[in-house]
Order: sequence, then structure tokens, then C-alpha cells
Amino acid sequence: MPHLLPRHHALPLPDLRFLPPCVVAPRLVVSSPRARPAARREGVAVKYTVSLDIDLPRERVVALFDDHQNYKRWMTGLRSIERLPDGKHKLTFLFGRREMVLVETIARRELPELVEAVYQGPDNRNGTVHRFAVIDAGRTRWEQTTEFQFDGLFMKLQSAVLPGMFRKQTLTYMKCFKDFAESQSDEGFERTQFEAR
Repeated sequence: MPHLLPRHHALPLPDLRFLPPCVVAPRLVVSSPRARPAARREGVAVKYTVSLDIDLPRERVVALFDDHQNYKRWMTGLRSIERLPDGKHKLTFLFGRREMVLVETIARRELPELVEAVYQGPDNRNGTVHRFAVIDAGRTRWEQTTEFQFDGLFMKLQSAVLPGMFRKQTLTYMKCFKDFAESQSDEGFERTQFEAR
């Protein structure tokens, strides 16, 4: 996940050998395999869509998601966020003794409905689209579509042998955010006007 970050948001994918722990949240909604394949490989790509419901109004969900100050509170392994020129951000993760660096570029920003981001790592490229839909006054459906392109041999082999692990990792981050968001008080919260940054 990591998507869809610092202010936008794709959930970048850490090394899959280090799956972070997270409390599993209830009411998880996963896209139907008939409607969307759980993981589809095209050459060296993995693409999938997953979703879950959050028991908060959309404005509140998006405000928490859009605030990069919150990332370390739900994005396991994230150690630092550095703002780069042209609105990009460098995200540094640490998993065990292994460090991973991703550069985030926001490709499209149409909040509160949608945000799209691209994450570039040393041997992979991760494009993520996040959609936030109103279920009712107190619930929001968060849908994430993610596509990975791989260059490194290890990641290519991993995507071929264990494509479902990518989807599992994305769901882990999404559930961590759900737990974090639903635990936050509304005190001091004001509806936010989402403007292009």
C-alpha cells in the first residue's frame, strides 16, 4: 500500500516477505471474482480491485486518508516522508533490516471521489486508483484498483508464483486504515474543501 501517499494515496507494496500484522476489521467487502479477477497477470503485471466499507461519512474518511501526517499511524513499516520537487514525495519503509524507497507521483486528484497515484521503486512500478463512494450518511465504500509492473527478477518470480500475495498485502493496509479511521474522534473535525495540491 502502502495508492493511492503523502497527501495521496496509493498503498505502496512492501517486500512481501515481511507482511505486517494488523487487527482484522469486520465487515470487509471483497470484489466478487466473477465481477473482477482477484489477481490478473499480463506479462510481468499484476492487476486487481478490492474494496471495503468504513463506518464513517465520506468527508471524514477522505480527510483522514488525505492527511500525510496520519500515514505512520496506519501504514506499517513507513519510517519517513520527504517532499520532493514537482509535488512528488519519497516514502522510506523499513521491514526488518531491509529498507525500501518509493517515489510517489499524483497522476489525478478529484477528491472526495477519486485520487490516482504512481509509485516507482527500484524494481517495480505501482499504479493505484482509490475511489470513495457514499453508502449512506455514516458509511463509505473505499475501492482500490492496483496494477504492478516489475523489472527485477525476484519480483517477477514472486508475481508469477504468488500473485494473490499482492492482493493480500493491499487488504492488510486497507484494514489498518479502517481500524485507524474508525478509532478517531470527530472532535475538532471540519469538513474539508479538497483542492488540487
